[in-house]
Amino acid sequence: MRQELSRFIGSHPIVGHNVAFDLAFLQNNDLPLSNPRIDTFELASILKPHATRYSLSKLGEAFGLETGSAHRALPDALTVKELFVALLDQAAELPLAILQEINRLADRLDWS
Repeated sequence: MRQELSRFIGSHPIVGHNVAFDLAFLQNNDLPLSNPRIDTFELASILKPHATRYSLSKLGEAFGLETGSAHRALPDALTVKELFVALLDQAAELPLAILQEINRLADRLDWS
């Protein structure tokens, strides 16, 4: 099973909400991954700085997403995918100068 999952993931980026938790779980179960990672929690904190909460369900509600059953693997994964797309859409609407400044600042940090 681990080999199948490892082949499925390949070298693709891992997208998750608080993705360090998911990667730690996989590592603790003998599937360490060094893939690039994208954390929708961190991305939302940059793009939605005035959100009242950054939980997956609250961000899903803020973007009008169907969140399904919270804390169930497949519904959460689908919500993360939809949230990621919504955050990308929001980022695409920002002026290029702001995106460049965010990138410049993030370059100094240990963020993927």
